[in-house]
Amino acid sequence: MASGPVIKPIQPGGFMVQMEHFKDSKQLRNVLACSQECTALLKESQASDVTSPICEYCPVHPRKRQDVFCAQCNVEVCGKCASTDHKSHQLAASNALIHGELRRVGEALSSVSDLLTDTKHEICGVKDLRERVRNMKERNINSAQRVFASLRKAIDNREEEIISSIKEDAYKREKALELQLERLVLLWSQLKSCLELMQKIREEDKVKVDVLMNRRKMLEQRRDHLLVMKRGSGLKPLKKEQREMKFEGAEQLCEEVNKLGHVPLDPRKCEVVIPLLIVKKEAVLAITVRDINNDVVSDSSEELSVSVQVGSSGEVIVVKPFEDVSDGKYKATFTASRCGDHVISIVVDGQHIPGSPYRTSADRDYSKITSQDCSEVVTHYGEKKFGGLRDVTTGPNDEVIIVDGGNSCVVVLDCKFNLLKVIGQESGNSRLVNPSGVAVTDSIIAVSDEGSDQVKKYSLNGELLSVIGSRGSKNGQFISPRGLVFSTNKMMYVVGRYNHRVQVFKEDDTFAFSFGGRGSGPGQFQCPVRIATDPNTNILVSDYYGNCIHLFSHSGDFINTIYSYSTSRWAITVSCTGYIIADHDRDDNMITIWSPTHQLVHQFGRKGSQQGQFRGVAGLAIGSTGDVYVVEGDNERLQVISNH
Repeated sequence: MASGPVIKPIQPGGFMVQMEHFKDSKQLRNVLACSQECTALLKESQASDVTSPICEYCPVHPRKRQDVFCAQCNVEVCGKCASTDHKSHQLAASNALIHGELRRVGEALSSVSDLLTDTKHEICGVKDLRERVRNMKERNINSAQRVFASLRKAIDNREEEIISSIKEDAYKREKALELQLERLVLLWSQLKSCLELMQKIREEDKVKVDVLMNRRKMLEQRRDHLLVMKRGSGLKPLKKEQREMKFEGAEQLCEEVNKLGHVPLDPRKCEVVIPLLIVKKEAVLAITVRDINNDVVSDSSEELSVSVQVGSSGEVIVVKPFEDVSDGKYKATFTASRCGDHVISIVVDGQHIPGSPYRTSADRDYSKITSQDCSEVVTHYGEKKFGGLRDVTTGPNDEVIIVDGGNSCVVVLDCKFNLLKVIGQESGNSRLVNPSGVAVTDSIIAVSDEGSDQVKKYSLNGELLSVIGSRGSKNGQFISPRGLVFSTNKMMYVVGRYNHRVQVFKEDDTFAFSFGGRGSGPGQFQCPVRIATDPNTNILVSDYYGNCIHLFSHSGDFINTIYSYSTSRWAITVSCTGYIIADHDRDDNMITIWSPTHQLVHQFGRKGSQQGQFRGVAGLAIGSTGDVYVVEGDNERLQVISNH
């Protein structure tokens, strides 16, 4: 606890006054009391005689008082001790020192007393201020309570208004629902009456039909009887026109009977089976027609129409006639004249059946391809000879786009193999170092460059649009990128040859995800090189050292290893109907063709440099007309397997 001033001797002729800090009024009162005591002591010492004995007796010389202070030894001694033991020391009279120090202490305490008095006044001012603040706080609290009470009252009033409005709306809606329910009940009763009436009319019509049919039989019997009578009487038989006129009433009766027994067709219940369209091969469309009772209906070819549109904006072919195979089943035949998209529309009674119009594709018969179908060999673009060819694809306008690794460029040819554009030989970022793969959309040419470990996007005019990636193993980086392909949703899949993975990028070039990894397990790669998509948006990846082709979903989930052989594969492409074309290996240089169900259907070619022979197949592509384009790295040429 804080106390008053403490007086300590520090040296001859001086004392230290130590004031502790005070924190409350009690400490302040203690300090003031102490200062008053010191002041009284000072006055008493001043009134007393300086020479009066206020010192203690010396323990060595009991008759002598200790009235001398030795500064060196810091003790009080008598005069005799001072002359003997402390002769050479610095000496002073103790009474004089004490009175001097008490005077200075009194002066200091007087100033402290003044200061404390001022502090006391300030504390009183602080108390007044605190009292005013407390009063103001109480006034503010009272004001806030009044505002809160008014707000609470307003909220309660508004709550009552809202509750009243909700109850009123609920009451109105309840009344409206009751009214609607009454109307529905009335409507249901009317509908029930109508159904009963219709059932009654149907029964009456059935009876009427039976009567009319019996009447028709009677008229036919009468007609036959009259004809027999006319033949027996020697009269000539009636002519056809006379018979029709004679029995005109019977024909009217037949028309009435057919009209009463007619059931409307239901296009929503009709069905069709569309086969795979092969160019110049007859395709049979099996159509089933049903009525509203889900019964198959015959003699409805007049209400059935089939049309085929070739291409997105091509000619429309109307398929006629139809062959009535059995009750309610019809067969329509169609022969596709060229490859590409076809739109088949099937209309029954003026309406499309479910799924119509159907979008499908016509493809060539790849099982008939032979080496003799190689109709074109291209070795130059302009006046320049091809170098080491790496890959090939086709453009939106049937352009042939070739990666020429030997000349470090991408060559764009038209459908007649005339030079349109050379990409990648400009200076700057657009320059290609060692291109290895190419993929095309409606407006973009994407090229993988092993020399810079990047993927570069160009416009169809050859203008650089963007650059993706750098060398490394992080997301968005490559080590020797090879094949690449665009999916139907314009996602770009890029094969990293020595990253042993496939990376997927969005349309704005941002990284989406990756799949694969180094190894020999399911979905793992040992140097993947080429990639393609099938009509089901699945992804096919050829694994060079893994000697197989892996099948993945478009989201990168492993599905199956569809081909696995002891020989390596390099090039791969997929037709519009799912036929897979791949090179066999780099030793025998055969080209294999697999069905959409992954069955081997055909293979052709052999190693050599003649037309129809292959060496070092590096890339494959299929044109819109069904032509197959083959680029050879060793023969440094492009061969075209045309669709005659």
